[in-house]
Amino acid sequence: MENVRYLAAAMKDYRVKIWDLNNSELGDNVDWTEGLEEMTSRLCRRPITAAISLESQLLTLVYEGESGAYRSSQHPYGSSDVRCLRANSKFLAAAYTDGELVLFDTASGEIPERTVAFAHILISSPDGSTLATADPSGAIQRLKFKTLQLIYRIDSVELGIQGLCFSEDGEQLLDNRGSHCHVWWPTVLIRQNAVHPSKRRPTTPARSPTPTEPWITTLKSPEDPVMIPYIAYDDSAEVFFFGKEDGSLYLFDTETGLQIRILFSHAKCVTISSIVFDSINRTLLVCLTTKARLLDHQSSSVVSQAIYRPDLDRILMCSAESDTLWSISGKETDPVASTAHENREPCQWANHLLNSSRLIYVKQNVVRIFGWKSLEKLTSLLGIQLSADIRPNMAPRFIKPVFNNSFLATMYSEIDHPLPKSTLILWIFSDLTPANTITSIVPVPAYIWLSSKPTYFIDTAGTGSSEQLIFLYKGNWVCTVDAVSGKAGCVSNYFFFPTDWLSIANHLDLMIEVTKKGDVLFVKRDEVAVIGRSLAKFELEEQIQARAGSAPRRTCDK
Repeated sequence: MENVRYLAAAMKDYRVKIWDLNNSELGDNVDWTEGLEEMTSRLCRRPITAAISLESQLLTLVYEGESGAYRSSQHPYGSSDVRCLRANSKFLAAAYTDGELVLFDTASGEIPERTVAFAHILISSPDGSTLATADPSGAIQRLKFKTLQLIYRIDSVELGIQGLCFSEDGEQLLDNRGSHCHVWWPTVLIRQNAVHPSKRRPTTPARSPTPTEPWITTLKSPEDPVMIPYIAYDDSAEVFFFGKEDGSLYLFDTETGLQIRILFSHAKCVTISSIVFDSINRTLLVCLTTKARLLDHQSSSVVSQAIYRPDLDRILMCSAESDTLWSISGKETDPVASTAHENREPCQWANHLLNSSRLIYVKQNVVRIFGWKSLEKLTSLLGIQLSADIRPNMAPRFIKPVFNNSFLATMYSEIDHPLPKSTLILWIFSDLTPANTITSIVPVPAYIWLSSKPTYFIDTAGTGSSEQLIFLYKGNWVCTVDAVSGKAGCVSNYFFFPTDWLSIANHLDLMIEVTKKGDVLFVKRDEVAVIGRSLAKFELEEQIQARAGSAPRRTCDK
């Protein structure tokens, strides 16, 4: 009916209430658990999000850790990882934690359309014809509800969006970004082939649209921030360093989070790409994007990784073109050894902690052992094969000894994929020897469940039997396992990062460090957040890997 306004809400007491705003009266007051057998026990569990469509009389509920309870007179269906929902008279739009936006037909239960949006906010216009999404990077998209066709996108380099809403007539869109907001005007928000209103828009579009293309606008920050490409910390946990794109290197206090001083600044257009700090010898190595300079030596290409062994008077500089071993004594003017590469595949180097004179090299499904003295190859030509389910489009992104150097943790991620997936695999460290009898190794069976659970391997903390492996888990929770709890599939959950702190699309760009005191250093664009003593006490323990004959549970057996 025209001019009739209602307000519908899903309440904490498991009831749906509908108010007639014209008469200021409460109309329907319905218990949504009636008739649902799984809800009869009333375990005091409340939904984490809900969507209501009065036109189709549809209520959609999502519970943490379980499939959604989609209450409809015709079709129930659901999913376990829904972030937000919107419904109109015919369709239900669900934004998932993996970035997908899925459209459900509420009459048939089918999925007519799906796309990638990375929406952490999802709203619909008052008439139900269009959707608007906001992602953690601050970008806004407007789409047709019934087809998920993109109408308009606003790319942004500003802060993440905390709020998004339509005007009452659906012609204006307002977003809230930190301490300010923007109002987006009607014409470009209504139709794809509109003439761009040059005077009413707060920004200028990058290009003119055609009838089949959406408008794309970039919203620039008043001041372009100077990004932080790399961070390092002192093992004593008293200070940390970070470099910026302008070539400056900063020293900060970990306890207070305050700047101590700027150590130095390089020439303009020189960016710091890597920092290596040796706390024993109090030595800091800085690599630059244009070239790397070590004493009187310069590399011909950007350094992607630097491995440092001051006790052996050696440093290994790795780039896309070569691996070069240098002496840091200053007595030699030429490199000790160098290996050139063409069309090099992604790889990672690390110190062999069971033998200080050796290096570990990992590429896809092969491990090779090298010597620090002259970069001599100690394994056979084929190396040591890693016998695991490592797909061809995955490459090593991080390798590190864990659990008192008993295992080598390797994180692999998909290359050039819009939704890159990661996998974490643990290998027995003592198997990584140059002995000719070893031709292949297999993952550690007790920890093989980790290959599908973590979304990002952060670091390790602690020493000996108390050492913990730290990783991101579902919902961006920072979790840990130690050598014992890892075998039992028991994970300790400590805290989670806000959605707008990181990109769901690509965890590979994350920069997170953990000090020995348990402080977590998180780089967010041009800032560093210090979460002090964040690993001192966990919020909950969760057994996510079921033992034989048992089901997963929320708490671990002691």
